[in-house]
Amino acid sequence: MAWKHSEASGLTGKAFMAFQGRTFDSMKSWLHRYGQFIAFAWLREDGRYGRHTHMALHLDPALRDDLHQHILKAGRFNADPAGIVITPDDRPCMATAFQRSGLLRYFLKQTSPIARFDGRLVMLALGVDNQGRGPCTTEGKRSGVSHSIGRATRAAAGWRELVTLPELHAVLHPPKRKRFHA
Repeated sequence: MAWKHSEASGLTGKAFMAFQGRTFDSMKSWLHRYGQFIAFAWLREDGRYGRHTHMALHLDPALRDDLHQHILKAGRFNADPAGIVITPDDRPCMATAFQRSGLLRYFLKQTSPIARFDGRLVMLALGVDNQGRGPCTTEGKRSGVSHSIGRATRAAAGWRELVTLPELHAVLHPPKRKRFHA
């Protein structure tokens, strides 16, 4: 899902973050009414398409159009409905580790090229290509996640927290599966 910031009446910085938070809260309440498990990550960018926000969210395809309308109404987007884009339709775009890693690399592509962790350049250590772009400059918070899955729930489900650059690199670059033809 993505929405253009220009659709949000020119809000910037903290005002936009408050607007985005209210819109996310409304969206979460709406999804909860339909029994949807709510866990997502979001990212703000200022790129060739102008300022916009991406959100990775598991969504029942049957709810796509209704959620689109809800966000337009909740966010008071008065302009073109094309300012909100929810994809894919019914394609399982996050079905494999390779597909999920592609989204994660996309979210990281405008990380600061001078950012360091444990003395190492993050982008180099993670093998993330910024596709020739400079670091993203954004007013306010650049990215975040929902907090609907607490540490105890993650642990009970067998979730393994990744905390080192090599662990993250392995997730960002899973081995490609070989295709066998009969």
